[in-house]
Amino acid sequence: MSELERFSPELQEFLAGLFYRVGDFISASDDTDVGEESEELEQKSMLALITQFSESRKLPPLICDMARETFARRRDWVRWGDARGQFLSEFEDAFDLLQDSLIEGEAQSLRRCAFFLAMRVAESFREEADYGLDDANYFDKMQKKIAYWTLALTDRDARKKLNISPAEDSALHQLYDILNRLCPSLPKT
Repeated sequence: MSELERFSPELQEFLAGLFYRVGDFISASDDTDVGEESEELEQKSMLALITQFSESRKLPPLICDMARETFARRRDWVRWGDARGQFLSEFEDAFDLLQDSLIEGEAQSLRRCAFFLAMRVAESFREEADYGLDDANYFDKMQKKIAYWTLALTDRDARKKLNISPAEDSALHQLYDILNRLCPSLPKT
């Protein structure tokens, strides 16, 4: 039984598409893209990380099921992409239901994975990521990268080192604000 089955059909749909929509939202926000090449690299990076989530033995079962369902619903990718303008408002709408339905470990993992995915997409075109999918310390590196970005929020020089465009930075802030409310025990911006 999939962990998604404990949610309403509407919330199942939202959770199944969440990782894809996070990556697509960040990719579309980048105003410095160079045509198809950058979009292909960003999607390749996004899908590789979603695959990593789906195969992880360290993440809660819900997160793995969400990632697997993203691929099972491949036919919905175009529709999700077409609705990217509504993504943040739909996340806001789902927020109360999510907060009431997720246990603490799931909320933290969802927040970390979604934000790490967003960062991975933001960085994927301009530089090779400094974390490999086969790395045994992959999730430790994910934690450090999120912590660094959190500190970089107030330090422009640190932000430049991340090679994230101003538009991506703005989109990351919007996403971070919502995710931070989902799991308030984590550092605030």
